[in-house]
Amino acid sequence: MLEIVKSEPYPSDTEIRPLRHVLREAMILEQASTDQYTRLSRSMEADARNLLEALAADGIEHAKALKSMLARADLASELNLPAPVRRRIVCLPVLPSEPEEEDILDYVEAREHLSFDMYDRIVILLDRGDLRSRVVRLRERKRQREDEARRCGTSLLLIF
Repeated sequence: MLEIVKSEPYPSDTEIRPLRHVLREAMILEQASTDQYTRLSRSMEADARNLLEALAADGIEHAKALKSMLARADLASELNLPAPVRRRIVCLPVLPSEPEEEDILDYVEAREHLSFDMYDRIVILLDRGDLRSRVVRLRERKRQREDEARRCGTSLLLIF
């Protein structure tokens, strides 16, 4: 289950960050998620495996979209984004060496929530039309996938 552990101030040296850096971090997170979901899908039953494979495919597409955003000429001006005053610390569940499907689905739900939050912060801070709408689409896809992981986990619990 997703747990918000605490809220703490951002360090003062991260109050302003170039958009280019934020998008690059998002791209790295997508690539890492793709690798993790691909690896975890190998130990899942059909429904959960299909979800993880779809998430891995999403990660590839999201990383491509972020890469194309990074290539935009108008980002050369390095729009700076103020960091929120406070950040939430969300802990990913620790996966045991041989995780059960429930463990993996909890992990996936938390990871998708983190990605949603990251995109949500970018959307809130952007006022540019096209770039903002592209990030909104990524954010909404993350919300859908988080909900799918939650439903898949719930259906798994109902079976037992």
